Amino acid sequence: MVTLQMLVVRLVLSRLEPLDFGKGVLVSIPAYLVCCLQSMLNTSARLIYRLKRSDHITDTLVSLHWLRVP
Repeated sequence: MVTLQMLVVRLVLSRLEPLDFGKGVLVSIPAYLVCCLQSMLNTSARLIYRLKRSDHITDTLVSLHWLRVP
């Protein structure tokens, strides 16, 4: 599970790094992009823990030390 987690985190970060000029970049993004980001995090967590789409994701995100996107 640790290897899969590392691969998924690396994939997610590789998609976010071009946007990471600083934390302030995420402040002004449109709501639909925030939803896409949260969906990507949720899907990644489900992949790591092999959860169904109907399973609750909040506890899983906490266990991965990932915060929900407000």
